[in-house]
Amino acid sequence: MARLGEKLTRRVLGGTDVGRAGLARSFRGLREGDRRELAIGLVLTAIAYMRRTRSEKTLVYRQEIKEGRGVLVRNAKPGQPRAEVTNPVR
Repeated sequence: MARLGEKLTRRVLGGTDVGRAGLARSFRGLREGDRRELAIGLVLTAIAYMRRTRSEKTLVYRQEIKEGRGVLVRNAKPGQPRAEVTNPVR
């Protein structure tokens, strides 16, 4: 399912290339002296930049477990294990 931002981008701009649309609006705003068009173009360009440079997700923990066992994942303080393998409650 597409994200809401992508849906709005496609609806408003007619495509998903936010960077190109942002630059076009920015230049149009500069050429015509329209501050609102310039601001919208700069915001779209900034959004495209943030999408391009977002950090990659990294694997934090990996362990193979046997069938019938469970995994408990919790938010822990630094230095404590964040995941532990448990036996299922029966």
